This record gives sequence, C-alpha cells and structure tokens, in this order.
Amino acid sequence: KVLSIAFDDREVLLPQTTYTLQFGEAIRDITKGNVQRKLNYVFSTGNFIDSLKLRGAVTEAFSGKPFGDMLVALFREGTDSALLQGKPLYYTWTDEKGEFAFDFLAGGRYEVFALEDRNKNFLLDRNAESVGFSSAPVELKGEEEAPFQSLAMSLQAPLLRTAGSRIRSGVVQVKF
Repeated sequence: KVLSIAFDDREVLLPQTTYTLQFGEAIRDITKGNVQRKLNYVFSTGNFIDSLKLRGAVTEAFSGKPFGDMLVALFREGTDSALLQGKPLYYTWTDEKGEFAFDFLAGGRYEVFALEDRNKNFLLDRNAESVGFSSAPVELKGEEEAPFQSLAMSLQAPLLRTAGSRIRSGVVQVKF
C-alpha cells in the first residue's frame, strides 16, 4: 500500500533538473494482477518541471520495417563515445511499431541513439549489440514537441564474403 523510493547515498541529484522515474511493468494490481504500463513519477529539484517532448520511430533503413523493444537514448550534443562510456541523459523504449516518446525534456541539442540493449546495461557491447544513430542532433526549444520523424538505421551490418576474385589487364574483379 506504500511505495517508498530511496536513493543511494552516492547518487547526487543535480540542481534545477527534472527527473522521471519509470516503473515499466513493475507495478501491478494486487487482486487481478493487471500490470500498470507506462507509469512514471516526475519531480524536479528546481522551481518547475521541464515540459518539452520528442516523438519518433526507429525503422530499418533498407526495408522500412519498425524496430520494437529498442532502447532510444538522448545524450547532450558532442558527447564523445556516448554509448561506450556513459549512461544516457534520457532514455525510453520503442513499442512494437518502433515508436518512441520522450516527455518532460529540458531544452537543448541532443544526439539520438537507438540500441539493441540485450543485457539492459544502457551501454553498447561491441560485437554483441546493434546500434544506430541520427545523422544530426535534434534541437529542443520553446515548442512543446520537437519535429523529429524517424530514426532510420541499419542495425545489422550485412556480412560480406568474397566468393572469388580475378585480376586481368589492369582490372580487379571481386565477387561478394
């Protein structure tokens, strides 16, 4: 009947920052067992709650098919090696249609990444997970919702093998 949330003593909450706690599918009705999906708790360490939004979709670049259950992560623009070294500033997951939604965002320019985060560690595990990213940062300003349509990417690099090669009169011919 009571939910208490306590932060580890090592966790430092930044000033003037909006935080969203995402409960995923962790909350369920005690009598019927129905899951309360997309339940969030939002609070701020400042005088207001950030209110900008970002909506979009993750699709496969060549087929246009949606990618469901993908981690979509936002990092401040210019964050070097973001998915290899640090946790995202904001994150969400795509639904079965590949669509994602961010709410309660602060203004600024963000790099957008999508990650097949199999072990749920919010980091890119090289050679084990696929990743994609937007070609340019997205800018969130005073508008309520940013105009971001889709993040089209090829998450699985096609495997190429040489089936043969031939050199003749200054021409190299390679068959894949």
